[in-house]
Amino acid sequence: MRVIRPALLMLAMLLLAACGGQNNAGGGGVSNGRSGTEDINWNSDASHIVFQIDVVGGGDAIDQRNDIALCTIYGDNRIVWTPDSQPGQRIVLFDYLETITVGDFILDLIINFDIYEYGAQAAVQLPGDETPVYEQIVVGVNDRVHITDGFEEWPTDFFRDILDRCRNLSTRPVTVAPEGGWLTAEFANFDPTATIITWNAEASGIDLLLLADADEDVRRLWVDNDVLPILWNVMVNSPRSRLFEQGDDYFRIGFEVPNLTRDAPPAPATEEELIEARSLEPEAEEE
Repeated sequence: MRVIRPALLMLAMLLLAACGGQNNAGGGGVSNGRSGTEDINWNSDASHIVFQIDVVGGGDAIDQRNDIALCTIYGDNRIVWTPDSQPGQRIVLFDYLETITVGDFILDLIINFDIYEYGAQAAVQLPGDETPVYEQIVVGVNDRVHITDGFEEWPTDFFRDILDRCRNLSTRPVTVAPEGGWLTAEFANFDPTATIITWNAEASGIDLLLLADADEDVRRLWVDNDVLPILWNVMVNSPRSRLFEQGDDYFRIGFEVPNLTRDAPPAPATEEELIEARSLEPEAEEE
């Protein structure tokens, strides 16, 4: 266990007090997230991001729904990350960290990496023909969210060093196996450079044509049946440029797993919501 010296704690307190974030973290009260002190705390909600490091931007909106950050620590001390891997061999890992481990990591970012000294510049870049792809780091503690990105003049290996530290926090990693996720689909033109994946509507029980053609308010379908592990493996290991072929039509699909893929909606909370989420039929209006 790392001992946090009082002088370092005082420095961290001063930095936290002096440095404001871009957005309010929102949510309810603070969690039990503390590192031998109450000076660093965070929302304990499982969807709250305490820390996230990733490469963001680029691609279509539906493609971005499949994105899993390189390393994320959530409010319930859960860490999710993707190790470096060869194409087609990607895995997603998770673990639950000790509270002191999370707190020490945040202190390390504040004291040794001066994380609050670097801001975000992506929003003030001149627009171009394509959406820029850039590195981004998010820290959400003490009711603040601080964001910095690669348009800042970071020190050499700043991003890589922090990423490696995050990936090495876990001592007992487990491979992620989602229990459910939101599937979306939209029509796409054939692209000879894309990876084509054949989709069998009858075998899967999911008709991408109906899904893409559904009303806007029912265009997300909750998937938690036998198709789930197959779909998850395809989304994790196939190129982002993939197209799904069903009959004579081509589709791009998004698969969002709550508290795992970026900006995923929450899972259905009640049995009634679950039944509705598994159907492409719009909710009947009350008379």
